[in-house]
Amino acid sequence: MVNEANRTKEHVFPAWMQTDFGLWDQSLTLLNGSIIPYRQVTVTCCFNCNNKYLRPLEDKVSVAFREGADSVRSLNPEVLFLWLAKIYYGLLFRELTLRLDRSNPDNESMITNPEMLRGFGVHHVLMRRVLGKVSWNLFPASIFVFDALTSEASAANFDYFDAIDQPFLTLRCGSSYVVTFLQDFGAAHDFGVDGFEQVQTAYELVLHPLQCIELDALFLTVIKQHQPASLMVGQTPDGWDVMVSPLGGLSGVPPYEPWDRDYYGQNLESMWKMRTGSALVATGVGVPSLILDGNGDPFQAPNFDWRPPTVE
Repeated sequence: MVNEANRTKEHVFPAWMQTDFGLWDQSLTLLNGSIIPYRQVTVTCCFNCNNKYLRPLEDKVSVAFREGADSVRSLNPEVLFLWLAKIYYGLLFRELTLRLDRSNPDNESMITNPEMLRGFGVHHVLMRRVLGKVSWNLFPASIFVFDALTSEASAANFDYFDAIDQPFLTLRCGSSYVVTFLQDFGAAHDFGVDGFEQVQTAYELVLHPLQCIELDALFLTVIKQHQPASLMVGQTPDGWDVMVSPLGGLSGVPPYEPWDRDYYGQNLESMWKMRTGSALVATGVGVPSLILDGNGDPFQAPNFDWRPPTVE
């Protein structure tokens, strides 16, 4: 229990990350348009939780990211899940307490709604696994780790993207690019996302930041087509027990809707314009891609500073 005697502040984006990538004086934009410095994105935490449970987690993850994608892939999946879940929840905790339109004091609408908050309540329960107080019958997440190109400019080697619809984030951190569905209970892996041509090809490449944006759009489309699993959260003498129904439910309905290529194309177009300010033009037939060239072959960007002709 947090009180005045044991209250501490935990950086949502950890100190080692802000130092390595020069984020202390950089800012990020929240969902309602508020701009806030990374250094001010903190949450309240009790001293014991921060130092006894979260610090060892942070130490393992920081070493892995500094060593590279192979070390990140070698992390215990539970460690990586809890660390990513902590970042996601900490940032959304700040966002979900803000008004949708802060410029209008008469507008009391919040960014979220009660149904979303209940979903994040389950996320908060899952995070308590770090305290040894939660058991589950299925690992909560699907996690993908790719290699990424790096720049001599440290700040250019970091990027973060998340979604409020369902717990989902992507993180480009040094030479690693990580995508995680934080509450799909393995459905993305079990139902073939690894088999998508762009995903298979991405594992063969060292990804350029623009290729990561392409994957951001692809994975975002996947999560928007996700049918959340049915689950029960029961309290036990030692904490909580999370029981997940068979993926797809007893009716056998798959947890993901059939892949909609046109919908993906719309998401890619929207995200590309938002993140780069330009249009992505197809080099072949179908949805544009920088991961595959006009012949459908893998495309390895020559270096971090490379730009396609369509990006000014």
